[in-house]
Amino acid sequence: MPNSKDELTKSDTTSGVDSSTTKSAARGAPKKKRGIKLLLKKLALAVASLVFTLIIVEVAMRMTMPPRLVQRDPRVQYKRYERDPEKGVLASYWTLQPNQEGYHLDAPVKVDRLGFRNDQIREDLPSDHVRIIALGDSHTFGFAIANKDTWPRQLEQRLQSEMAGQSIDVINGGIEALAIEQELQSFEDHLLSLKPQIVILAYYWNDMPTPGNPDAPWPKENGPIVPPSMKPAPAKAADQGNKATATKQGIIDSLRKTAKESYLIYYTFQSVPGLQMAIAPQNLTIWKRAILTGRVTPRIESSWEFVDTQLLRFRKLADKYSFQPVVVIVPIFEQMTTNGYGNTGYQDVVTRLGNKHGITVVDPLGTIRAIEPSYPGDFVPFDGHPTGRIYGAIADELVKSIKKNSVLAETQRESDGE
Repeated sequence: MPNSKDELTKSDTTSGVDSSTTKSAARGAPKKKRGIKLLLKKLALAVASLVFTLIIVEVAMRMTMPPRLVQRDPRVQYKRYERDPEKGVLASYWTLQPNQEGYHLDAPVKVDRLGFRNDQIREDLPSDHVRIIALGDSHTFGFAIANKDTWPRQLEQRLQSEMAGQSIDVINGGIEALAIEQELQSFEDHLLSLKPQIVILAYYWNDMPTPGNPDAPWPKENGPIVPPSMKPAPAKAADQGNKATATKQGIIDSLRKTAKESYLIYYTFQSVPGLQMAIAPQNLTIWKRAILTGRVTPRIESSWEFVDTQLLRFRKLADKYSFQPVVVIVPIFEQMTTNGYGNTGYQDVVTRLGNKHGITVVDPLGTIRAIEPSYPGDFVPFDGHPTGRIYGAIADELVKSIKKNSVLAETQRESDGE
């Protein structure tokens, strides 16, 4: 008990303050909890509304947009050729298995006796026949499109139509996923014997080696970057049994698969150029943006140096076997869409390297933009490869160049009596 009046007053005062504070806090706590609950309720409602809206949009898009491509059977089979420098095979590559019919996704494919996408190659040719061979990757092969829509086939049809009376054929030597060194090796091994007068190499940005991050150092003494196809096959790495890493990668792969299966997510990324490069900048997308904008780093320079060696190889083959070398630059998806990248740094470098070696370079970007392509109408759904209308624009630009700067130009002048 208190020993005096002062002590009693002091005790009462202190007790009063503590009691008041406690009561105030007690009264405020429920209000704070109610406020948090209300906020969480509103947030949950907003999230639920957003999810519901996105589901409705997803369903609507699935009902109205082009469906996903399916792989029909029998699928076309491939034949692999391993690198063997002693036999002159400088790079590993693959062709189609010869003499087969099958499907590439849902597009029918007929394969010739050499392993390429053509009807059987003619052998009984007139003496004035002009043979053109088209080289390249999936853009030449015709990813998921009919044979008639590929640029080699459209080029053949246009030339035959505009130069009636002249015997012409175009051999499609494109194979999906090959790079420039593999395309030239395949040409040497299988198509050179067809004795072409003109060879057109379709160059796409990822024909160059793209190891690691383009901003990573690359000492000058290392020289040009050499792609894996021209190196000895690496020994298989021992399994370290890192379950944590495997689990993490499995989760990432599952999320990517889920994102790709969503119409809404995929079309959003495809409709906004550069969105993927901004949100998910993997090494390959960083390379892509760097090439698009014409950036220069030691690693990018060394990769372009490799491309330069392959264009020189193309020039030397042309001189040795008497054909005209042509390079056509396939634009990047982001450049072809109407709101795409305006920068032509990529085209500028390829043109400079081609001109350096006396190779005719055709840049169809302006012609393609003039037809105002849009996604998904002019591209393969859920992929981004062009379809027939864009490849027709490429064929148109090639026709102009060939009629002006090739053996066909000489033939045309002779027929006109010049």
